Amino acid sequence: MTTAIFITIIKDIVLATTAVIASLVAIKGLNTWQRQLKGKSEYELSKSILVTLFHYRDTIDGVRHSVMWVTEMPSPPEEELNDMSFDERSFYGTSKAYQNRWDKVQKNDQDSMQTC
Repeated sequence: MTTAIFITIIKDIVLATTAVIASLVAIKGLNTWQRQLKGKSEYELSKSILVTLFHYRDTIDGVRHSVMWVTEMPSPPEEELNDMSFDERSFYGTSKAYQNRWDKVQKNDQDSMQTC
């Protein structure tokens, strides 16, 4: 066997080995990239859900807040105001104030559905 043939065989073996190693590195890199994309999308979704839940929690806390300001309680219409007692006016204002608070929760719920 001459030196030229021996060098050619070694060159072919090294070239084939390098091609196999490069293919394995490429496959591993693609798998890592795929896992990264999946993890990133799951992270983004989790973050979005968590932010939405925090907003929802805060609006529910607003509904459940024990202090109700007079400015939150609207007066009944003039035609109904004369026929109502003080307790009925108070109930009307309180119920409307709670309804306004609950409307914020429903608006927040609809906004979160549109973003998902």
